[in-house]
Amino acid sequence: MIPNSRLLQQFDVNGPRYTSYPTANQFKDISNPKNKTIENLISAKNSMKIQNFSLYIHIPFCRNICFYCACNKIITRDQFVENEYIRYLYLEIDQYHHHLGKLQIFNIHFGGGTPTYISDDKLSNILDYIKSKFNTEYIREISIEIDPRTVSSDRLLRLKNIGFNRISFGVQDFDDNVQKAVNRIQSFDEIKALVKKAKDLDYASTNIDLIYGLPMQNIDSFKVTLSRVLSLMPERIALYSYAHLPHLFKSQIQIQKHKLPSASDKILMLRMAITELLNAGYHYIGMDHFALAHDSLSIAKFQQRLFRNFQGYTDKNELNLIPLGVSSIGQVGGYYFQNAKNLDEYYQMLDSSILPIKKELQMNFDDTIRRAVIMEVMCHGYVEFKFIEDMFLIKFNEYFSSELLKLKEIQSTVVRVGKNKISLGKYGWYFVRVIAMIFDKYLDRSKYSFSKAI
Repeated sequence: MIPNSRLLQQFDVNGPRYTSYPTANQFKDISNPKNKTIENLISAKNSMKIQNFSLYIHIPFCRNICFYCACNKIITRDQFVENEYIRYLYLEIDQYHHHLGKLQIFNIHFGGGTPTYISDDKLSNILDYIKSKFNTEYIREISIEIDPRTVSSDRLLRLKNIGFNRISFGVQDFDDNVQKAVNRIQSFDEIKALVKKAKDLDYASTNIDLIYGLPMQNIDSFKVTLSRVLSLMPERIALYSYAHLPHLFKSQIQIQKHKLPSASDKILMLRMAITELLNAGYHYIGMDHFALAHDSLSIAKFQQRLFRNFQGYTDKNELNLIPLGVSSIGQVGGYYFQNAKNLDEYYQMLDSSILPIKKELQMNFDDTIRRAVIMEVMCHGYVEFKFIEDMFLIKFNEYFSSELLKLKEIQSTVVRVGKNKISLGKYGWYFVRVIAMIFDKYLDRSKYSFSKAI
């Protein structure tokens, strides 16, 4: 079932994506990073007897600028820049090994920038170094984000042999005019050959990223892009809304605002895309993620094992994420932290044998309760009051009295408020961010710039 345009317009507001709660906007600068971060990390790990971890490795380099991009990236064609960066990644790994011991790693994800900017041999060396410092005996997933322009069928084979078992292709749109407007040219035939090769190589999952709301896009052209993607049937499709925030992301200055689709056209594009994806057999995971029935995300949602972290939805219940690389964000227990965003500062801190953590947030009791509620909404689509009451020894109706009143004001096909439970209505998954926002104590859309919820 697809929500009508009136509902889409009513809830087309700006808000967080809730890959964490509190969100990264609430992280505070650290005055004494050398001692405090180590103390907080060790305390968080030991207090909760945390054993299982994931690693996120940020590779910031790109050969070309994509005008829509909101990631932390460095545009360079210097092939030797990776050598210095990898050396510092090793120093950072050494710091974690020294302070936290030989952690048990279950998942590794390479994000960017462009992780495939780095050569296969050096990607292999990074994985080998991780295995030498951490316990990876029970590792289940090694994934990487791929710019299709940087790989060939042969390279996909090499990546599989190195150990990668999940891949994600950044496609965004196949229309020539749109590609020129965002400075990202890649043909459908190239993507088709890569997806076919990935299936032949038996990768556990292949994802394709798409963006709606880009310059020169219209409903008809985007429908053609969708039909081409659906002809490839990747296991997962991520359908993101373009957020035009040139005051935050300088590359977006190159995009002329008058060439962007109107808000109403974006809503029509979204409705069309959801219809096409559901009719093709994809399951709606939540927000902007879709997966085929046999994919682990669809299975996790059916079995109510879905979770959410800084990489989005996952079927792995590891809320403990060690961040490697410039600007990366991590979490250990109730402690959030983020690395230096500036490359020189990242290097300088590691040269001084300091973990390159510049911002942090230690969750309080209220944060922990609200995170639990928001994650229940975002992942399962409902919150049972007794579950939260038993976990935190509170009375849900009293603790969230004002939030329940706000929910009742919008109660419809979007959300239902019962005596003992809040649940998403028929169209609730399409507006799940809006529901989560009601429980966000820190939300101030006038102070921070967020993307559109639709």
